[in-house]
Amino acid sequence: MTDPLATAVTQGIAARGARFAFGVPGGGPNLDVVGALTAAGVEFVLTHGETAAAIMAGTYGLLTGAPTLALATRGPGATSAVNGAAQATLDRTPLLLVTDTVHAADAGRVAHQRVDQRALFAPTARSSAWSATAGWA
Repeated sequence: MTDPLATAVTQGIAARGARFAFGVPGGGPNLDVVGALTAAGVEFVLTHGETAAAIMAGTYGLLTGAPTLALATRGPGATSAVNGAAQATLDRTPLLLVTDTVHAADAGRVAHQRVDQRALFAPTARSSAWSATAGWA
């Protein structure tokens, strides 16, 4: 079953003209995003890294005017996407960057991948949010 938030996000970008999304999937909730993209008719393009995904999504958004999704894994994947997020902000391209996070229940076990992603993206993003319903921390 696909996460309702993943469905809402992907249907939203599809309704606004996005036909592609770019990224590096990990496990957990961002796999729900990949599934929801397929269901919404948005093709997922696997990239070599998160920086490339964010730059590709931002460029596609600039060329088409459609807000385009880049998907990154948590922790190191999110930190890698910062360059692409900064470029999108500075160039004013319509990029939606979705990152996975460490679930609150796994916080002790997965400490090596915990990063304060809201603080990380604060200088490079117009806004940042997290899913309380998914229990992510």
